[in-house]
Amino acid sequence: MATNALYTGKPDAILLQGFHWTSTEHPWYQILKDMAGEIQAAGVDYIWFPPPSASADPHGYLPTEWYNLDSGYGTRDELQAAIAALRSGRRPVEAIADVVVNHRCGLNDWADFHNPDFAPEGTTDPQEIEAANRKAVVQDDDWHEAGGKPDGAADTGEKFDGGRDLDHTNPLVQQAIGNWLNWLKNEVGFVGWRWDLVKGYHARFVGMYNDASKPVFSVAECVEGEPLPIVDWINRTYGKPDIDDAPDRTGGKSCAFDFATREILKKTFEENNYERLKSVHGRCPGLIGHWPAMAVTFLDNHDTEPANHDRPCPPERLAAGYAYLLTHPGKPCVFWPHLFDWDNNLGDTIRTLIHLRREAGLHAESGVNILIAQPDLYASTVDDKIALKLGPAPWQPEGDNWQHTLDGEDFAVWKR
Repeated sequence: MATNALYTGKPDAILLQGFHWTSTEHPWYQILKDMAGEIQAAGVDYIWFPPPSASADPHGYLPTEWYNLDSGYGTRDELQAAIAALRSGRRPVEAIADVVVNHRCGLNDWADFHNPDFAPEGTTDPQEIEAANRKAVVQDDDWHEAGGKPDGAADTGEKFDGGRDLDHTNPLVQQAIGNWLNWLKNEVGFVGWRWDLVKGYHARFVGMYNDASKPVFSVAECVEGEPLPIVDWINRTYGKPDIDDAPDRTGGKSCAFDFATREILKKTFEENNYERLKSVHGRCPGLIGHWPAMAVTFLDNHDTEPANHDRPCPPERLAAGYAYLLTHPGKPCVFWPHLFDWDNNLGDTIRTLIHLRREAGLHAESGVNILIAQPDLYASTVDDKIALKLGPAPWQPEGDNWQHTLDGEDFAVWKR
């Protein structure tokens, strides 16, 4: 890992996405509190909570009042009780907040932001507050097309039409976000951030906000099917220029979800072609093959599951997918339904794989030796402690002291 990479959490971290798309149909914070012991026993380090603030949608991704923590998932008291329960005991699990700052909705109108507004501290005049809120919205926001008067600078990222795109070049917006993050950390109990929709604004602002709030762990939703654009985004968080000859991994101020590895695994399983799991350079083809210390690997999340979108990983290959993630570099993220809501066999397989990863001492930068990558077989060893086979072809590791420990449909794992 680059010496100036920051906010990357534990090198052997395992993350749990602690919700799914229909969690708001249940008393979710109470469920997290009641299941704190089971979550801790699973062996994860961090749990990714849903967006905590009041929102114009039930899921929290169209936030209105940042400081109002009564949401579709429960009340502020229930949220803090869940965080406290997860932190207590012999194996604490720390809470990561889903941070949505690309955009924001007004309380009753397009941009009547409240709690907080974006006016200088102490401003009480309604017209001054309205003017400050307009300056907080990028000038090319959809509000302009509807007759509104956004008065900020040009957007620094991709346009989003689900709310008012905030102007992150505005010092008052920057201050408001930094204040809110520090409040979530110091008063509510979160230790880190999952950044939503980071392609909507320049990566340097994630680095700026992390510097302001000093999270233990930061991970961003940078949706890219190829690894190099994600490497490039991570570099940008360090304030690097917009144009480089090539991504250079000199620094970064946030990890990123490894959408590239997820896409490659999904296609591998759909096409039954395990040759995909080795790049032309002989390494893992996703972000874990380029910058594993900054990669958070996953199979599915609330956006890809069938309840929200119909593009999940093939369900019959989930166990094999977790066998890959939990034996390979990067920081694996387990999806709540896979651990707790699907059949017991999948949950037990994930728990066994987590235990094997801990026992072998694997971590984000563990070394992979890809032995075979052909249409019907992928075989590798990791740190010479774990061996993995994927695919229907027979294979077992050569040499002494390999102990077969786990298998399932088209996968097997050995340890020594």
